[in-house]
Amino acid sequence: MYHRMVCKNAILVLTDADKKEVCSITKEMIKPDASKNYIHYQKYKEPFEQYLTQMHELIHIQNYKTTETSVPPYMEDDKTLLVKPKSKSILELFSKVKKI
Repeated sequence: MYHRMVCKNAILVLTDADKKEVCSITKEMIKPDASKNYIHYQKYKEPFEQYLTQMHELIHIQNYKTTETSVPPYMEDDKTLLVKPKSKSILELFSKVKKI
């Protein structure tokens, strides 16, 4: 987050010791009344709230149940003409029509 602005070396490697330290800070932040009792609460407040929001979003996505009201697709009536196979040509059919 702020690492690139503060440190000259922009590469950040998360080691096991770093993970343990983050876990211990998280445990302190989770405790009731941490805002009053934990000295560094204000320092870690913003990243902690972002972490909580992201975790909540992931949990919500995983447990999300869709309420699909599946509506069948609209079926348009077939408007094609039913035509018998051609036995006579059009000229033959019109030849029987009386000319005026």
